[in-house]
Amino acid sequence: MKQWHDLTRASFMVALMALSAHLQIPIGPVPITLQTMICIMTGRMLGVKWGALSMMAYGVIGLMGLPVFAGGSGPAYVLGPTFGYVVGFIPAAMIAGLLGKQIKSVWRQFLSVTTALFIIYLFGVTHLYFVLTVVQDMDIHFYQALRLGVFPFLMQDFLTGLLGVYLFERVQVARQIQSRQPQGKGTK
Repeated sequence: MKQWHDLTRASFMVALMALSAHLQIPIGPVPITLQTMICIMTGRMLGVKWGALSMMAYGVIGLMGLPVFAGGSGPAYVLGPTFGYVVGFIPAAMIAGLLGKQIKSVWRQFLSVTTALFIIYLFGVTHLYFVLTVVQDMDIHFYQALRLGVFPFLMQDFLTGLLGVYLFERVQVARQIQSRQPQGKGTK
């Protein structure tokens, strides 16, 4: 029964990830989306295993051709400028899930969000640089890839990542309160 519950929650997070990909502000090769927040929330809510599995499912569904990515889908998306971020969502969700279980202080929550964002940016900007220099044959330096794929998003991603942690904590508190209330058929 627990596996069905986990599978349902993971499916819901995949759907949220797909929705957040389409709520975007295009500003260049990498649009502004809420995907980093959803990725961090996924790891926090589902833990290491199910967080990573849901982000993998998101990637596979998009590579199969369903329109869940920001700016395309299908196997050709691998050569697009934002595929590295999709790959980075998998280890970022794992880290968010791992650190989320172990960390309770606000400072350490800050650290968990920062670490997850670093992982997403590491995969994302590395792939962006590869696509721009090799696939599109542009003559740019790695710093220019950082200017296109990291710097415009730092503040927004960090703030929405913290918002995701806050929302997760609120949901956890509400679930704890609900589980303490007596279960009955009716109330007076």
